[in-house]
Amino acid sequence: RGNSNTQERFDQLVEFLCVFAPEDIDDQWNYKSSSSGWSATSSEGLNLERDFSQDLNEDKAIGDAVTSIESVGNTTLVHDALNNLSVESNSVKHSILLNQKLVKADMFAGWQVLGAETVNGENRLLWKLAATNDLYLWNLDDQWNYKSSSSGWSATSSEGLNLEVNFQVDANGDGTLYEANNAIMGDADANTLDGGIGNDILNGGASNDILIGGAGDDLLIGGAGDDALTGGVGKDQFVFDSLTGGVDTITDFLVGTDKLAVSAIGFGGGLAANAEITEAQFALGTAAMTSSHRFIYDAARGAFSFDSDGSDGCDLHPIHWKKPITFCSIRVLSACKIDQ
Repeated sequence: RGNSNTQERFDQLVEFLCVFAPEDIDDQWNYKSSSSGWSATSSEGLNLERDFSQDLNEDKAIGDAVTSIESVGNTTLVHDALNNLSVESNSVKHSILLNQKLVKADMFAGWQVLGAETVNGENRLLWKLAATNDLYLWNLDDQWNYKSSSSGWSATSSEGLNLEVNFQVDANGDGTLYEANNAIMGDADANTLDGGIGNDILNGGASNDILIGGAGDDLLIGGAGDDALTGGVGKDQFVFDSLTGGVDTITDFLVGTDKLAVSAIGFGGGLAANAEITEAQFALGTAAMTSSHRFIYDAARGAFSFDSDGSDGCDLHPIHWKKPITFCSIRVLSACKIDQ
């Protein structure tokens, strides 16, 4: 008492004893004795986690056992012995927090947590209200802290089926995962092709078409004409199989998720099929600057073009969109793969 250093050391000692070596305290909370210390990762330490409802070893779980709720996709959702929810994404664990408190799987009566995923760069948690079979989304920050929620949808509605695709869970309880894969071919007229939910192949054919992939991993081929291409949710490929396909516009390209796919035979220029292009083949600017450059992206104009020999004379301006892009976003396919 009266000495700050002594008081600080005393507080540290009490903290150590309370966490790792619990004191034997009487019914008036007076100290009587202490027990030996244990490692926070030992069986005794894990038992203490359950007794004190504290994550003492900071492994994002209380106790030694976690139960998987959903593990399909890019994120694994689990709960520990006390039903506290946590996720593992890219080998990193995060507790799910609401107002700085741990979220439990059973904290809301009548609600079931179905899954967690990162969808188009946003962390999401999917809940179902059992009484109405309605689905609700939590939007979370990059540390998996609650930010907001989205309105409920019937699990059998188009939005609900879309969530089944995104989270790969049987949200409506019908025993199956919804999947509707379409192959739709346009004609010589100006077409609007909408794949809806599923992994679709859309080919606009001739004329100026509108292609909408919808939810799922879609393949969009504009074909001849000036086309508008929207991939939607999922890992989409925008396919260009010749140098005479017109000037197309991509509305929603997502770097790191979507791909531009070009035909090695249709484009030429020494492209190697079935691989991503190299960094040496990609240039930011208005024109090729070396003989190796093939793909040029002008961010100011949102114009993407191809130069078959790096001679500073572009053969084609096939795509327009004002989004960032890297060489990792471009993949070369063989002509036969595009035709499938």
